[in-house]
Amino acid sequence: MRLLKILLFATVLSLTLGELVRFSIGQISGAFNLVDIFVLMTFILWLLVSFLGKKKIYLPPGFFIIIIFWFTAFVSLVNALKFFPAGEVLAGSLFPLRFIIYSSIYLIVYNTISRKEIGFWVNTLIVTGVLVAVFGILQIIFVSDLSFLNAYGWDSHIRRLVSSFLDPNFVGGFLILTLILLLSKIIFEKKTSYINWGLAFILLVSIALTFSRSSYLMLLSSLFLIGVLKSRKIFLSLLVFLILVVVFVPKVRERIIGAVNIDVTAQARIESWQNALTITGDHLFLGVGFNTFRFAQADYGFFKYNLPEGGHSGAGSDSSLLTVLATCGVLGFTIFLTAFGEIILKSFARRKSFLGFCTFVSFVAIIIHSQFVNSLLFPLVMVWLWFLAGLAFARDKK
Repeated sequence: MRLLKILLFATVLSLTLGELVRFSIGQISGAFNLVDIFVLMTFILWLLVSFLGKKKIYLPPGFFIIIIFWFTAFVSLVNALKFFPAGEVLAGSLFPLRFIIYSSIYLIVYNTISRKEIGFWVNTLIVTGVLVAVFGILQIIFVSDLSFLNAYGWDSHIRRLVSSFLDPNFVGGFLILTLILLLSKIIFEKKTSYINWGLAFILLVSIALTFSRSSYLMLLSSLFLIGVLKSRKIFLSLLVFLILVVVFVPKVRERIIGAVNIDVTAQARIESWQNALTITGDHLFLGVGFNTFRFAQADYGFFKYNLPEGGHSGAGSDSSLLTVLATCGVLGFTIFLTAFGEIILKSFARRKSFLGFCTFVSFVAIIIHSQFVNSLLFPLVMVWLWFLAGLAFARDKK
């Protein structure tokens, strides 16, 4: 059990390295990172400990439905053999396996970590998020132009905070999840230290420097929920901070105006949604197969001639829910929503507790964020979400 907790700790800390330690297995779509390795090791060890030790496994809220989604995803993948060569379907099967292993973090944490240990793990998550923010601030100071990564399939980002995630939208969502956890801790603690507020300021600055509109919307949504449910003072204080940022930072203002006037980035996002809906319309019930979306887009001719595989973002739509709808059809989409809906409802019922409140706000906020970037299925975000959910429903272990 001790080794299992060490691996869980290593998994969380490895989030700080994000996509910097990445191993390719031949294609852009066939790569894995350090987080994948630790998650897989944790999953295998937990299976060995649980089954060899004949330990009873308890299912956390919504997990039975998640298991049903696993099977639905594989059924959709088998069905994809009608449309794609076996080699492409086999390559696509890697993500359903990855999703099973990552979502199992929820099950592992729920069955491994007791309530008395929660404080340690909450602090570990916060420290990890703050380190990502600090790395991001250092990156934007010393390496502000990342156009050289374009040759490796990454988008060019100039004067935007991307940190170790190499993407401003994904890292923005991750940093906001950290901020939600930190603000929840501040709200529920009777005595709050200035250190926590200092960390919150670092997170806010780093979020602002992503210049990510989807992250700004997620931040505003989460602050609104915090204000309505718990603390109007924090909501109003941070709202004033955001207004000042918009007024005094021209690039933030330009990004927000660009969303209203539909600039190039916003237009690309709309096209991504339209592409997903086009594919869905032709494969309504079971979709094109979980994680065959890249191959479907290529068949439909949605990729640019100079990027035939769509780069790192080609495997999904700019909406997690539309990605699930297009790849698993209405059946998988309904099951997926039901699973997340149960977690949201159960955490809302526990909103008077620190982690129940934090989990509710986090899941609602990331679902909003994921309609503009595929963050709900992004592995580094999945680790955080499933870990948090496992802590929120933790029970006393015998």
